[in-house]
Amino acid sequence: MKRNVGLSPQPTKRPRVVDNDAQIIVCSSGENDHGQCGHGDTDRLVQSKQINTTFTPKLVSSGFNHTCIITEDNEIYCCGANESGQLGLGDYVDRNTLCKVDYNIPRNKRFDVASCNNHTILLTSDGELHTCGENAYGQLCYTTEDTKSNVFARVPGFYNIVSATCGGNHTLFLTDSGEVFGSGHNCFGQLGSGQQLNQTTPLKHAIDKKIIRMSTGFAHLIITTEDGKLYGSGLNHVVLNVGTITHYSSQVNTSHRPVSHLSDNNELYGSGSNEYGQLGLPSNVEFYRSMVRITLPTDAIIKNVFCHLSNSTAIMTNQNDIYMTGKNDEGQLGIGTTTDHDSFVPYRHPFGNGKVIIIDMGRAHALFLIHPLFSRKPKMGGKLLRDEAFKDIKLILS
Repeated sequence: MKRNVGLSPQPTKRPRVVDNDAQIIVCSSGENDHGQCGHGDTDRLVQSKQINTTFTPKLVSSGFNHTCIITEDNEIYCCGANESGQLGLGDYVDRNTLCKVDYNIPRNKRFDVASCNNHTILLTSDGELHTCGENAYGQLCYTTEDTKSNVFARVPGFYNIVSATCGGNHTLFLTDSGEVFGSGHNCFGQLGSGQQLNQTTPLKHAIDKKIIRMSTGFAHLIITTEDGKLYGSGLNHVVLNVGTITHYSSQVNTSHRPVSHLSDNNELYGSGSNEYGQLGLPSNVEFYRSMVRITLPTDAIIKNVFCHLSNSTAIMTNQNDIYMTGKNDEGQLGIGTTTDHDSFVPYRHPFGNGKVIIIDMGRAHALFLIHPLFSRKPKMGGKLLRDEAFKDIKLILS
């Protein structure tokens, strides 16, 4: 979903070697009114900055105004807005530093996290879903006495969930049998159930095919079936015109309003809102009503596309380069400015030779999971001296 058009070719890069002893770090940028960037203040960040942690982060997730991180020890830390209890800390007080969530999930259970509009979901490795936060529309997948819950609780009746996602005020999950269930806000039909009524408990998707992948935006859903076809439901703000896809889609991504998919031959397509240039296309065209191929800023293979709840997009190449486009009014792209971009621009984090592992983009802030890298000194006559990237080296003193 992210491309930078017209970038000049990058010079040949020297090989980067991972320092296995270096600790993975997390950086944040963008809006910080509720402390969602995790630096102990509420100052906006236009350049991504490392969050000081006492743990090794493994997964990051950014919601509308909050942040959640899973550690290597399977602990949960959250910060930011908490008016609906979405941090799972047992109260409704905002946090501007990462706080550990006291929730008793056995250490032998690995889990994933997704931060949504004002709720948060956890998926364990054995197929259980746990949720907390706002529940005004039933997005927690169970009924509560109040319209919100400030502690995590398990969604009853399901033990075979393989993936889960959330939009603005709804939650969807995919079971090991290829069925999708949804709960929460549904006035646009974004749950795909064939109805337009809000659901307080999970309801099965209407399509009678095995589903292998799903991606949800603020109020729409795109699914991929076993035969490689895409189907959409929900708010059709010129975003669901998927059209006939004649090639297999290896990755589908939705954000606030656009949809993008990456084909198996490394071609990126997008449709929907381009108001801020989030498709990587000129913003003088505000909407694309059918899938349009997006020109990429590089010939490298696109490894991943990131967007989530934002009107911004990032792409990662197989050379570990990052390019970003779209809305940047709060500095959420982390590139040092507050100027929107309608073509993909390179992202440079503050650690030089670092490898970005994961990017997650909330409404107006972003999280970057980074592994520091370094270049080892080459030995005389070693492999590096025979590498084309080092052909200009005449003598090495060690």
